[in-house]
Amino acid sequence: MLGVVAHGTLVMIVAAPLFYAAVTKFLTPDLFVGSLAQLRLQLPNRPSTARAVGTIEFTLASAILLSTGWASALAVSCMYVVFAAVLMRARRLGAGGDCGCFGALPTEINTQAILRNLVLAGAAGAIALARWNNALPNYSSGTALVVGVSLCVGALALDTYVTVSQFRRRS
Repeated sequence: MLGVVAHGTLVMIVAAPLFYAAVTKFLTPDLFVGSLAQLRLQLPNRPSTARAVGTIEFTLASAILLSTGWASALAVSCMYVVFAAVLMRARRLGAGGDCGCFGALPTEINTQAILRNLVLAGAAGAIALARWNNALPNYSSGTALVVGVSLCVGALALDTYVTVSQFRRRS
């Protein structure tokens, strides 16, 4: 039982930033689109770009929560490595400021953000390895779905609170 709890907790820790980033890209795509120049990415500056990235994040977060297979965890690990690489490239090219990944929450393009993505990549890799070796018993996908929905609602509430707080400070 302890293994299931530890595994479930680690999965939630890995999935939560993806859910949060996805939800904020769906709700406030302009914040991400505005950061594309900071990230030095050659992507179209349109809200559809933010929604496409958000869809990938949401899909991978859902997959690692709902699937007990190793492939979903490996895909999430790869996604975090890509995020770290994008941030490293942006830093190398002299970028600074907000990466726009988490909506109204300021997230600087810095070493801490790069390390956070690499740690999350390692955690997702550990989940993939444990699942590959069948080191964990199966757990209910329904429980994971409830947790995922709860994370999304929490992300919406937090982003709304931060946005309203920033708006009040400006007024």
